[in-house]
Amino acid sequence: PDVELCSMQTVGIGSMPAASVNYSWQPLTGLDNANLSNPQLSVSNTLPNPQTVSYVLTADLNGCRDYDTVQVVVKPVPVAGFPRPTSQCFRGHSFDFNAQGNYPIQAIYHWDFGASATPSTANTASVQNVRFSSTGEMPVSLSIDLDGCSSNIFVNTVKVLEMPVANFTSNLFSGC
Repeated sequence: PDVELCSMQTVGIGSMPAASVNYSWQPLTGLDNANLSNPQLSVSNTLPNPQTVSYVLTADLNGCRDYDTVQVVVKPVPVAGFPRPTSQCFRGHSFDFNAQGNYPIQAIYHWDFGASATPSTANTASVQNVRFSSTGEMPVSLSIDLDGCSSNIFVNTVKVLEMPVANFTSNLFSGC
């Protein structure tokens, strides 16, 4: 390909204009101005695999025409997400996290469980046995990189519940 970009990334294609030459690009999809020699391009790819689009430039000088084709590969941007685990009591808690989506093996996962977690970070699609050193709402974030394209940073919380205190006292009574 001549150009590779992530979905909705903006790049310039073409080259500097020559004097008196008229330019036109086909297709028009994603171009900011199809009559420039070097327009800006931003194309969406919502499919799971890279898509190739051929852009044809026509250069016209006094009725004499020349053509060039630019092959553009538009890579999908991963979408990070994970379901919120069920709340757990502090004693014996252990959370499992699974990234949503189906990404190839070369995807890079960036989990951040926070400083109070063990482990505090991870880089696999699924992470088991995450423990927190305190109770409360714990923010967990995930982002995914795939083929040079980065996802949103998705944040969800897990709740580590306080343990009740089972404690009683008795008043001593004398007598029978």
